[in-house]
Amino acid sequence: ADLVKRGVDVRLLHASAPSGPMTRSLARAKPLRARMKMCPRVHLKMIAIDGASLYLGSANFTGAGLGAKGDGRRNFEMGVVTDDDVLLDAAQARFDRIWRGKECASCKLYDLCPSPIAKRGERG
Repeated sequence: ADLVKRGVDVRLLHASAPSGPMTRSLARAKPLRARMKMCPRVHLKMIAIDGASLYLGSANFTGAGLGAKGDGRRNFEMGVVTDDDVLLDAAQARFDRIWRGKECASCKLYDLCPSPIAKRGERG
């Protein structure tokens, strides 16, 4: 929410409805809600910052995934931070294809998707 207020372009792809705490947090940050898209196929975990820094990892944005749970209740996660231009470009291109609905045409879940990113006729 603070980043959005400062004019940072924040986009979130997610596979299912956010958790209760995340939903309440998003309700307080109304501008952020418009920058979220749901795709049931999304399983990637990445954060790209200004085309200059990239995090790729296994952690879901949950208490257990981010280490907020107590000792013995945290997941074992791993991630990598890099400024490698080739990896940044590839990761951002993949994110953008999903964000724009370019992956919807080949998705076998399209007809079951509760809110397809690309509408019929826009697919591909």
